[in-house]
Amino acid sequence: MSALSYLFFVKLKAQIRRLFSKPSSAIITLLIIGFFGFSIYSAVANREVMSAMMNVQSVQGWMMLFCGYVLFLMTIMILQKRTAIVTRDDAQFIFAGPFTRRQTLAYLLIETVEGSLIYALIAVVYILMMMSSTVILTVPLILSLILSSLLMFYFAFALFTWFYFLEMVNPRARWIKYGFLAVLLSFIALIAVRNFGFDGGGIESTITRFVADPLFNWVPVFGWCKMALVGLVRQDLTACLIGFAATFVVCGGLTFLILNVKGDFYEQAIMDAEWISELRQNARAHRSQGNINEKVVSVGKAHFGSGAQALVSKNILILRKTRRLLSLQEGIMILIYLGIVWMNGQGFGFYQFFILIVLFTSATTDRIAQDLRVFYLYLIPDRPIKKLAALMVPSMLHMAAVVFASLVLCPLVLGAGWEEMISAAFMMIGFGWLFLSVSLVCLRLMKSRSTPFMEQMIKMFLSLILVIPYGITVVGLMFGLGLPGLLAQLVGLLVNGIVGFVCLILAAPLLSGNNLMAD
Repeated sequence: MSALSYLFFVKLKAQIRRLFSKPSSAIITLLIIGFFGFSIYSAVANREVMSAMMNVQSVQGWMMLFCGYVLFLMTIMILQKRTAIVTRDDAQFIFAGPFTRRQTLAYLLIETVEGSLIYALIAVVYILMMMSSTVILTVPLILSLILSSLLMFYFAFALFTWFYFLEMVNPRARWIKYGFLAVLLSFIALIAVRNFGFDGGGIESTITRFVADPLFNWVPVFGWCKMALVGLVRQDLTACLIGFAATFVVCGGLTFLILNVKGDFYEQAIMDAEWISELRQNARAHRSQGNINEKVVSVGKAHFGSGAQALVSKNILILRKTRRLLSLQEGIMILIYLGIVWMNGQGFGFYQFFILIVLFTSATTDRIAQDLRVFYLYLIPDRPIKKLAALMVPSMLHMAAVVFASLVLCPLVLGAGWEEMISAAFMMIGFGWLFLSVSLVCLRLMKSRSTPFMEQMIKMFLSLILVIPYGITVVGLMFGLGLPGLLAQLVGLLVNGIVGFVCLILAAPLLSGNNLMAD
């Protein structure tokens, strides 16, 4: 087991060392940690006085949304026809080494705990941002939220791992996981039907009763964690302790089952590890099976420009052939946020905040990084900043599609006027451009050390700083000079455009011989 422990700590040390391998990435990492630590401290130290009832209702609502997200993630993982629990490198070491079955399984569980903790911390940062306006954030509540998030993710990942081993040993055991999911989802559906608004209260009344229904507390792990947090807010320590204790017992039982798995699963686990590693390699090289077999349509004519315009022509042609500007996940998130705002009666202004979150998560550099790994890009005779701007065109069209999809139902659902929608469109387009430009700066700073998690954290930190000029400008114009909101947002769009262009200049060295592979 000492060799496996050494492997785990060496991998962990390598991940941390990668973040601190250069002064720029080390400084940014420390700034991000300090910023979020200070933000949580400020939220706790300077909390406003709110009613206890508002805390209970808000905690119930946000915990139900979070439970639904983890449950959805667990369902998707369990229903996958083929998957893997380790990569090729780990499989060749732990399954071929002189380790007992229990040592090997214990190592996999330690990896599960690490992954659960990373997911939990990311989720907690997101939830705290959303809860801070309606919930009194206290140290016990934040710690309990971290603990409940860790337990739910561990339960989901450990259950998936146990079903994985169970099915490898006995293929007929897949019906056990199908039966488990059917019972769990049916019970939650019955709770929803039980609270259906037969009294004429409508969907809003149904959801309000469903969120507060004590019967949900009987749902294993998810209901128990919700009961624990709500009990903490209500100062009902008995409910809090029962919820966490029951969850610990179930997670401990799953751990025991995994450590005592019987049967021969090594060969299949290695084959699955080879398969998933090859899939990831192809995805990094953008030769994944999904891209190869992606459905495309024929186009009549295609015009190609010269220089940097050739890049725009190529990417526009790809968009025309694939007809894929908006992902299903983004569409679902927009509908969920629209439903939340409508049910809570928070209005169109609050809805714009949610759409900024969608734009922030959508402003990734995946498409641009794909082109940056193609060497002919650096041979195109044009200035680096023009080529980088050309690479941003498809991503900006994607941002525009997200803005359009988020606004199209607002007049019907939220009663937004045309002037409000145009003003919001200006604001969202400006922030989309800013988020995308900041993402390029993150890519320029981290290069090959970039990971999705670090990119999101750095982007959040830089974005919060770079939106200050926009905030000062719009607030000054609207409240200082009394200009209409539409005109103020138009000027704000110009300000964000200038800030984004400065970020583009800072990221331009990516195309002047200092590319992703230069580290």
